[in-house]
Amino acid sequence: MDIMEQTDSLPERIVVGVDGSDHSIAALRWAAEEAVLRHATLLIVSAWHMPVVAYPAGPTGIFLDPGPFETEAKRLVDDAVAQLRVDLGDRALTVETTVVYESAATAILERSEHASLVVIGSRGRGGFASLVLGSVAVACIHHCRVPVVVVHDAGHLPGRGDVVVGIDDSSGARAALRWAAIEAVRVGQRLVVVHGMELPDTMPQGAAGYGPLLEDSFKEVGERLLEVTAMKELADLAERPEIETRAVALDAVEALLVEAENAGLLVVGSRGRGGFAGLLLGSVSQQCVHHARCPVVVVPEQSS
Repeated sequence: MDIMEQTDSLPERIVVGVDGSDHSIAALRWAAEEAVLRHATLLIVSAWHMPVVAYPAGPTGIFLDPGPFETEAKRLVDDAVAQLRVDLGDRALTVETTVVYESAATAILERSEHASLVVIGSRGRGGFASLVLGSVAVACIHHCRVPVVVVHDAGHLPGRGDVVVGIDDSSGARAALRWAAIEAVRVGQRLVVVHGMELPDTMPQGAAGYGPLLEDSFKEVGERLLEVTAMKELADLAERPEIETRAVALDAVEALLVEAENAGLLVVGSRGRGGFAGLLLGSVSQQCVHHARCPVVVVPEQSS
């Protein structure tokens, strides 16, 4: 494993933030494995800042030496690199590191501008146990212009299960579908295309309505339409994964969470069909990031 200063030597770069928490360690492992698969550079970011109470406030103000704070941030990076050497063995990976004086969210967002992927833990070192997502994760999934992977624990690594993607007829879902298909090929896994829809409690009969559209009928017709849609959207890809379609008679969030129960990765668009233009993150993607057990990728509309 090569360790070097930050450069622009490779066209593809994966950014991961570390802060010493279990969730950031899980994110680091996932990011490293993905970087090996992509032959990409892994940029490890550690941010530090001084507590507000550490600054002088007049003649009686308290001042703390900033040196130990920066030293600790550097130690976290050194420990991360050392752990990668153990985890990866003799597999090749180019690693860059940076330690910066600013907030963690700002540090990652700024470096994501020249990255193809951002990987973060669901909670940082300062997160309350009751919070599903930490503030850095929230900032990244709302504001990054590249796909963001949120990793909840170390139990999942790339290529360890199906790639599940939720789609509707929105541009965000189409971007997510293409990203998921390319990733499924990369990791050698099946692509499971899911669409959820709650059936009405009562449905009209006869020619004036939809006819006797029961759950089995919905599933059969829906999966056929999903297959046609997927083939059309992915027709220009040089290589396509094995694809399975699943139309599920549940609301979109529940359908995705159920289908991704044993998946290796869940991919969602940043906004679906019902999202207002002013919202950076739709309700489906937000709920999936909060509640899915596997890593979740939020794909912005411009990604493919």
